[in-house]
Amino acid sequence: MYIQDIAASVVRPVKELKSFLKVTLEPGKEQKVSFAITDREIRFLSENGIWESELGEFEVFIGGSSATENAAGFSLTLLYTVYLIFI
Repeated sequence: MYIQDIAASVVRPVKELKSFLKVTLEPGKEQKVSFAITDREIRFLSENGIWESELGEFEVFIGGSSATENAAGFSLTLLYTVYLIFI
């Protein structure tokens, strides 16, 4: 699974490999696969040296290489931060 951040605040690769699953199929067979997209898949190292995510438009590509054109889009419209305090 490759993800592209359409308009990131910093320069990022056009497509970033975020997850993969090796599937072996017999000729003519099909298999459904699924991937979860979490904060881990969309965060990046910001100019401040912090791993963070941004709101915006993304494209997801699924295929055997980064040259695949099999794409779907999604919007990230809500970010949240959880702070843990240990006493």
